[in-house]
Amino acid sequence: MLVIAFGLFLYAELRARIHPLLAGILITMLACSPELFAYTFLVQTDWANAAFFATGVILLQRYLESGQHGSFVGSAVLLAMACWTRTETIFFVPIGSLLLLIFSVSISKNKALFRAIALSAICLLPVVFWNYILLRGYIPLPPRANLGTLHGVTEGYLSQLIAIAAQMNDQVIFDDVYWGYAVWVFLLLSLVNTVIFRDKRGFPILLWLAGIYILFVLIIQHVEGANVLFTFRRGFFKLLFLMYFYLGTTSLFRWLSNWIYRWESKIEKPET
Repeated sequence: MLVIAFGLFLYAELRARIHPLLAGILITMLACSPELFAYTFLVQTDWANAAFFATGVILLQRYLESGQHGSFVGSAVLLAMACWTRTETIFFVPIGSLLLLIFSVSISKNKALFRAIALSAICLLPVVFWNYILLRGYIPLPPRANLGTLHGVTEGYLSQLIAIAAQMNDQVIFDDVYWGYAVWVFLLLSLVNTVIFRDKRGFPILLWLAGIYILFVLIIQHVEGANVLFTFRRGFFKLLFLMYFYLGTTSLFRWLSNWIYRWESKIEKPET
């Protein structure tokens, strides 16, 4: 039910921005990603986390574009659900709070600051409840259970960060076994969009992508038990959903949509 619901939501959101044929192609590319497809029938929280998170980000983007209060409330609820399903998601929420401060031009700075703080606070509630009340207070755990111990700064700090990023790229992002052509198609279309249109549309989504990537590097560096092959590979679902939503916001896809609409109008009204 969650897979179908999110698929319909993402298609509808893309359909509101671009031609339905293009929206369908983007959804199909996601559906054909091997690792993403495999997790649609595994009883784990990773796919659900990605769906909740992507929906929250999309609703927040809708709020930044339209100022609709309901979109902001929906975004906060869905991002909080994402934080409940995977705890590291709380580290990504401040990106949304920062975007609220930067791009909320239709309201006062004080109101934007209040909503930014409210977003972070709402998302923090399920993390505190699950990790500090339920796990530590009511669920019996082994004496040596690891609940996310943090590492300090070590020698060769920068070189370790670079090594982690290289592993993320090599073992996850550019591994065709996991994602098929999905990542390469995104990079190619994003490059074409940037070179031809010099596009700033969807810029907040790019900030999400860059911020999440950098934060994953820091999480793997500093959190005990976090690693590339499990933590980042399954967390990459969030990035993949946002990558294809971003394509639907670009000038390239708007231009392709207009071209298809013009072609359809010529077919419907042939010249006499």
